[in-house]
Amino acid sequence: MYLWEEADYIALEYQTIEDTLSHGIYTYGLFAALGAAVMMLVMYALMEAKKMPKGATALTGVLSIFFGAVCSKLFFALFNLDGLSILGKLRPDMFSGGGHSMMGALLGGFAGAALSGLLLKKQSLRCMDIFACAVPAFILFARLGEQFDLDGAFGISRPLNHPASVHWPAFLLQQDDYANYLLVYKLEAIAAALILIVLILDLLLHKNAKPGNTFILFLLLFGGSQALLESLRQDKHMTLSFVHLQQIMAIPMVIGGVMMAARRAGKDKRFLWKLAGGLALATLLGILLELAIYRPDMVIEMDIYLIYIIFALLMAVLVYLGLRLRKGGSLIPWKKPK
Repeated sequence: MYLWEEADYIALEYQTIEDTLSHGIYTYGLFAALGAAVMMLVMYALMEAKKMPKGATALTGVLSIFFGAVCSKLFFALFNLDGLSILGKLRPDMFSGGGHSMMGALLGGFAGAALSGLLLKKQSLRCMDIFACAVPAFILFARLGEQFDLDGAFGISRPLNHPASVHWPAFLLQQDDYANYLLVYKLEAIAAALILIVLILDLLLHKNAKPGNTFILFLLLFGGSQALLESLRQDKHMTLSFVHLQQIMAIPMVIGGVMMAARRAGKDKRFLWKLAGGLALATLLGILLELAIYRPDMVIEMDIYLIYIIFALLMAVLVYLGLRLRKGGSLIPWKKPK
């Protein structure tokens, strides 16, 4: 009797390969595969431009895609807190709730790029720079593929009942009988396209920059934009109470980028401790803003557009700090560095 009950439970809780045929998951897979192919082409062009050793593209591509796929599934299984078993969520045909983690994919991808750099005679930072330039191409296509999701509400915002929502561009909105919804996955695709262009230009135009500089820029730009855009989502993909776990993972990317830039700028320990304290306060403010969006009765009731403006300004300030430190300059524009 127990075996029959277990079989029924599995049938109800997990998506099978047959189920996915009617949900467009193969279309999403096609977009992801196309993104991976474009990423490899960008990586090849940049490897050639930077005169990397022969075979660097193949080695970096294979290792980054392999580790990215493994970590994407592993992060989802560990951190998607939906009550299902970890082994069940590790099934390759299980797509319920998303099935994969973008942040896990990025962590694994950069780990693969770093490992390939070690195998290519201590070229880890340069390989991470090039992978950082190429991976937004994958993110771009993966985000566009989210329109073929399983749940019908993946990648859209909370209901926009504010009068200003009617002024959003029509291609970014989805409507029903109750409210307007922002198509967040399209905003994330636009952000990925812009980051792709900025990073490639940064790598090619700054020929004498230290290896790792473009990687820091990726941490700042992608982490800052993703922390804000994840806040807009209403889906339950990897959520913990009122925050998305991928949003929690994005904030350390920005903080890590700022701290790495400060270390490279030669700042002393006293400055680094002060900076770390300021970043901790900024993180706390971000959590309070997210709580104000989710449960305004617990913090302060205010216009949700104003909250998002404050959130965007907070991320912009953190990214600005990182960019200034990355250039070795003072945090104050009109003040010369010591």
